[in-house]
Amino acid sequence: MSRRPNARLLSDFDLNSGMMRFLLNLRNEYSVIDAVEHSLQIDENLWPNWLTSIDQLDVFARRPGESNLRIESTQIRNLVEFMRRNYERWLHLSGNLERYLMG
Repeated sequence: MSRRPNARLLSDFDLNSGMMRFLLNLRNEYSVIDAVEHSLQIDENLWPNWLTSIDQLDVFARRPGESNLRIESTQIRNLVEFMRRNYERWLHLSGNLERYLMG
């Protein structure tokens, strides 16, 4: 996926286990939660702070220790709209199919 042309986004919205950071050995200190908290101010200048890039793939992951956090659908709407405008994306869905990722 990281070697294919066109920008791609792998998002780990699984707030129960969030294995992407571990599996890909990511070191970025920011997370999905940081982006959600700032979703009303999101723009092309702020967005790269939350990502780790691997070739053509941007990875957006959660931080360890953020389990048991919940995001309301109203909090994530702007963030998802931004991602839709800027990426052909993949979302790593939670095993629980979180409400904010449905629909």
